[in-house]
Amino acid sequence: LFIANEFQINWEWYNKVPCKSLIDRVVIDHENKEIKLIDLKTTSSIVDFNSKFREYKYNRQLAFYWLAIKWYFVNELKLDFHSYVPKTYIIAITTNDPIEVKVFQISEPQLHDGLDEIESLMTMLEWHWENDKWDYPYTYYEGQGIEII
Repeated sequence: LFIANEFQINWEWYNKVPCKSLIDRVVIDHENKEIKLIDLKTTSSIVDFNSKFREYKYNRQLAFYWLAIKWYFVNELKLDFHSYVPKTYIIAITTNDPIEVKVFQISEPQLHDGLDEIESLMTMLEWHWENDKWDYPYTYYEGQGIEII
């Protein structure tokens, strides 16, 4: 059993773009072949946390963390990531009295939506990284000096 808090993974997206993830808590249970990704969030209200989840795109953040964990499994642990069952949780804690705590399990479709966003964003970032052009958005350079809005 491996448990880590504030677990930092320095990794590379498709071995091209350097990335860093600082995961609040990860639990790797080798015996039961399970990985738990746990993220802590403070919120003013537990009642509307679902809307905050969408507003702040927490699914994208958590999907990014899963990419880091997968990279860690393959490159550091030399283990088959797909032989483990991933589980994703957010522990939401209110910032005002009375203090409330609620655990949310994040669904696979939510994570897949976040991963789709990451793929798009990282593809643009990869282009900037490879071409060392940072003054304008990717679309400006692809539009030959015309920025598309």
